[in-house]
Amino acid sequence: MNYPDPLSQNPQNCQATFLYDAIGTSVNFIDLSYALDSIQDWTWDFGDGTSSSVKNPLHSYATSGSYSVTLTIVAGNCISSTTNLIYLDSLNVQDCFADFWYFNLGYDVIFADASWSTGTIQSWLWNFGDGSNSSLQNPQHTYAYPGIYDVSLTIQADSCTSTIIYSVFLDSLNVQNCVADFWYSNIGTDVTFSDYSSAVSPIQSWFWDFGDGSTSMVQNPLHSYSNPGVYDVSLTILADSCTDSVTYSIWIDTLNTTDCFADFTYTGGINPLGGIMFFDNSWATSPIQSWYWDFGDGGN
Repeated sequence: MNYPDPLSQNPQNCQATFLYDAIGTSVNFIDLSYALDSIQDWTWDFGDGTSSSVKNPLHSYATSGSYSVTLTIVAGNCISSTTNLIYLDSLNVQDCFADFWYFNLGYDVIFADASWSTGTIQSWLWNFGDGSNSSLQNPQHTYAYPGIYDVSLTIQADSCTSTIIYSVFLDSLNVQNCVADFWYSNIGTDVTFSDYSSAVSPIQSWFWDFGDGSTSMVQNPLHSYSNPGVYDVSLTILADSCTDSVTYSIWIDTLNTTDCFADFTYTGGINPLGGIMFFDNSWATSPIQSWYWDFGDGGN
């Protein structure tokens, strides 16, 4: 089967697309839109009567449920919109919930399972949208052509079945082989930024814009804001001839003034032995003496 170049179907040369990450009814929306020209405007309709013009907004819904979220971008004379149905469950009343992330360099895509279940997940079924599928938990897949693919993940956990579908956009121009990314943790207005960027070749420089007029070229900087509020923080990396940037909106709250703060991230599919790798990102004014993990399945 032949897949046409998306530019032949999209002469405006832009495509809106996004992912989201939810904890209860608090949602982080991540713009993954593409355009030949620079994108000047992002308009989000969250499906609950509210909207935002931030590139990667944070939004809290009043109640759990299903919402049709629309992202519209403007790049030069090009306008593109996409709508995804998202499900938010503040009470965790579902016994299982399928979810995933993906990371791509060109046509090579790594899919990372982020599903949740009260029991043990027994099977994963991926449909990559190009006629191929996989039953691995964290598969890798190479597409033959650029385009937009509706990728679905279905999980089976005891008597619970759940399916999630995301539109994955692959661009033949994405051959720069580097992706900027970061996390942050804060105590009050003091913020620790952690670089999570990836590149085929060694990263030579990092440039941070903290959104308050301050900058840094440290890989993992510490920054103190003068006032609480929302700041658009951007990170730009350089790896050989590759440059990439990412911008996230962060919320700084002076009420968060404890002397220690537990935090972590996790990833699947990286450990060659399988399973999930957990990374401690906790912070404290004095040395941390102990860590206790409860994995939610009886193990600790």
